Amino acid sequence: MNIPQIKKIYDISLPLYDGMITYPNNTPFSVTERTVSSGSILAEIIIGSHTGTHTDSPRHQGCGDVNVDDYALTHYVGDAVVIDCSHRGPGEVVEVSDVQDYDISGKRVLLKTSNSGRGFAQFYDDFVALGGDTATYLRNQEVVLVGIDALSVKKRGGEDNRAHTELLEKQIPIIEGLDLSSVSEGEYFLTAAPLSIKESEGAPLRALLLEF
Repeated sequence: MNIPQIKKIYDISLPLYDGMITYPNNTPFSVTERTVSSGSILAEIIIGSHTGTHTDSPRHQGCGDVNVDDYALTHYVGDAVVIDCSHRGPGEVVEVSDVQDYDISGKRVLLKTSNSGRGFAQFYDDFVALGGDTATYLRNQEVVLVGIDALSVKKRGGEDNRAHTELLEKQIPIIEGLDLSSVSEGEYFLTAAPLSIKESEGAPLRALLLEF
């Protein structure tokens, strides 16, 4: 079996630490260490299902009873394309025109916007989100997965929830909270297996892009 040599590995996950950003009203992340009698150090970790880089399942948005552990891991591992939408600034959404010229059928689509350039040290209400029409387009192109560099695909405060529902109703998983600042547009191999939490509507994950 010939395994291709990996030229570079990009970690596109947000680091987890006390005081990190979370979407408003989500569980804050925290780590508390203690030393037991044997001298070993143990940590208690508090984390929400949508903390940092994470995935949404259909049940998260009331789009059926499918949980994260119901998905085959092939959704999260395989060919991916990063589409650079960095021209979309604060308060805007990714439009159909931003993605329609790419060969995306059967692939995992990751959307890089100005969110990555602005960084993740603080939460911005006006993050770039996924447009509802664009979610419909991606669904019709039969993509395997959609990821974005924001803590939600839906525009904050917007009434249009199609960014979630158009994808999740077709059981297309969503990854939110990607950091694509160090990644250029192009073709990659994605590995982003969620934590194996039974019957969970969302789960944190470690997302890596491999360049061969």
